[in-house]
Amino acid sequence: MLTIPQYVPIPREKLQDFESLRDACLPVKELKHTEEQILQAAMDFLDQIMSSEEDTSEGGVDRLAPLKRLLESFENIVQAQYTTEQFGKMFNEVKQKVRDQNRGAREFDIDSLDYYNGLDADDMMFSKLLEKKMAQLRPIDIKTKYRNNPDYVYLKNAAFILDHPEDPIPDENEDDDIHIEGGKVDLRCPIVMKIFENPMTSTKCGHTFSLEGVNGTWQTQNAQTKCPTPGCDKRLRKSDFKPDRLMTLRIKAYQRLQSHKGDNTQYERL
Repeated sequence: MLTIPQYVPIPREKLQDFESLRDACLPVKELKHTEEQILQAAMDFLDQIMSSEEDTSEGGVDRLAPLKRLLESFENIVQAQYTTEQFGKMFNEVKQKVRDQNRGAREFDIDSLDYYNGLDADDMMFSKLLEKKMAQLRPIDIKTKYRNNPDYVYLKNAAFILDHPEDPIPDENEDDDIHIEGGKVDLRCPIVMKIFENPMTSTKCGHTFSLEGVNGTWQTQNAQTKCPTPGCDKRLRKSDFKPDRLMTLRIKAYQRLQSHKGDNTQYERL
């Protein structure tokens, strides 16, 4: 009794059909566009929240819930984009392997029946090879991938900062980008010793100062001065500074909380 092999080489008349195979995933550029739209929607929502006088949890309603959902959607899109990119890469790798093995394959006929029955189909068939490749795929670490994306970092931390403007962001206690005193973030500029106004952060060392302090310390564009933060030996120019959006958000959130408490004297003593 003849046994039909699970795997046989692609017949010549079917090679054109094989070459026309394409992965059917949504184009990466469309996913990237959706990713950008979600980030922009989250930024717009945050701006709306900051311009509102209402408390973020007034009446027991979490008004930041839409922001959290937008960020969750963003992370899902990033994961989909990564999976799509990897699938396309694996698809083409497997296709090339099948193409190569088919090129030198023994002709399938009655004389080669036993030969093909002796092959492991899992090591030869396109679908099986692709399944094996995809099984090796691991989820992307979104936090690592986007840690240098300023929009994502800003939005990811915004919800926490709005409710806890003086607290260090969880898992950031070891970072040097903000000055911590007694477990709290110091909202005062270490140069002018006043609450931050127009906070600027150094792109070289991550330390933050008010624009007034920056202008007073670096009076010309090319002046190079050691960072005023104790223990930091970086030499900085005025051009090394950029607006610190997270610190700006901390100040706005702190002022909002104080205005809701009606405790302006505490704000002045900060």
